[in-house]
Amino acid sequence: MQRVSRVVRSMFMGLLRTALSILVWVPILFGAVQAANEEGETTGYRMGPGDKISIKVFGENDLTLDAQVGESGLISYPFLGELEAKGKTQLELEREINSKLKDGYLVNPEVTVVITQYRQFFLDGHVNKRGGYEYQPGMTVRKAITAAGGFGPRADRDDITVVRGGNEPGREGPKKPVPIGLDDPIYPGDVITVDRSFF
Repeated sequence: MQRVSRVVRSMFMGLLRTALSILVWVPILFGAVQAANEEGETTGYRMGPGDKISIKVFGENDLTLDAQVGESGLISYPFLGELEAKGKTQLELEREINSKLKDGYLVNPEVTVVITQYRQFFLDGHVNKRGGYEYQPGMTVRKAITAAGGFGPRADRDDITVVRGGNEPGREGPKKPVPIGLDDPIYPGDVITVDRSFF
């Protein structure tokens, strides 16, 4: 009987420890997710013309849409008409669609926006394959030049410039070439030029 009592006590203590662990970790995890969402709002990828996106509303197949952001920055969405996607993060567009669907269409819509294909960046100058390449998150100048077959034989690796495509977080303004290093990040729509070496 004592042995059974010890086993029961041991099981109870194990369950108690698990419950306490959950109580400790849930607020921490919730805070981390919330912080990530807030960060995505301010520093996340901002959509622009040429991006392809998928919009899904849970349980509402008629409101599922695959679309490409047009040159005007707009997408056409069922019931809601034209929506501005240019300059918005995925989270911002989700919130906008959610809010508009609540206004007379659905009680509690669950909207998800996913970028299925990013618009291109461009490489010019002394690289082996000039042209447009699909952007991927985390892309750097070095990775971009590798995708273009590497430097050309007369390339100056210390003389690389970029004309920003308007997607660099926190920076808008005149489109003029600025120096950029091999490990610096690039963004959609950027035009990177590798100059010629004179030696």
